[in-house]
Amino acid sequence: MELVYGIITLAVTCVVLGILYKRMIDREKKPVDRKLALIPLVLGGVSVFASTGIVIGLSIVIQAAGYQKENFPVVFQMVFPAFCMAAFPEELVKMLVILIVAAIFKSRIKNVYEYVLIGAAVGFGFTVTEEFAYSADIVTLFTRLPTVAAHMIFNMIMAEFFGMARYNRSRNESGQVLLCILAFVVPVTIHTLYDACTAFNPFITKPDDQAVLIGGIIAVLACLMLFTVQVVVLVRFKKNAEKLCGMEY
Repeated sequence: MELVYGIITLAVTCVVLGILYKRMIDREKKPVDRKLALIPLVLGGVSVFASTGIVIGLSIVIQAAGYQKENFPVVFQMVFPAFCMAAFPEELVKMLVILIVAAIFKSRIKNVYEYVLIGAAVGFGFTVTEEFAYSADIVTLFTRLPTVAAHMIFNMIMAEFFGMARYNRSRNESGQVLLCILAFVVPVTIHTLYDACTAFNPFITKPDDQAVLIGGIIAVLACLMLFTVQVVVLVRFKKNAEKLCGMEY
């Protein structure tokens, strides 16, 4: 049955993100290079395995260091593993993919919006692989569906900062270093906070019913907030598409 749910999730994810990605491509004034549209998508899917390798390595290091979560405040118990086991390795690998694609297609990328498209494609590919791997039942499918565009919007934000840095560089303007730092810090922060409240929420696994209720409320609020962030970011890029297309190199 897990395979069946995995296939269903794969189909739903591809349809939802495929529609979003296609609409984004349609907003570009000039025809988008097919390789530029597809290669980051494929590399994004493959990058899941690289991030998994980093997670395994970090887990070994943390265990060897004698980490015991019970010795730390609850907030740390939520944030630390969320950062180390999810946000940091995943966003790091996806950032490297974006930078590699940007370097390979440097001569073909003509504006900031095309950077955003690369980020969207990387997030799209990463999500497809991750959702297929994580979906074990129908409950998981429907609980993850509201935030299915999370990785896509994380990397759209990331890629926009990189695109803006290149735009500033082409005009000898300052702020390039800050933009590159924000490209990593902003998505990692959002990703960490969300996972800290959901996947790494210690209240949910406690035997105390009151603790489970509190944990559940925190998780639901986090999902609602991330869903809202998704909508805001997607609408923002829709409104700013023409402006970003006009920021040419």
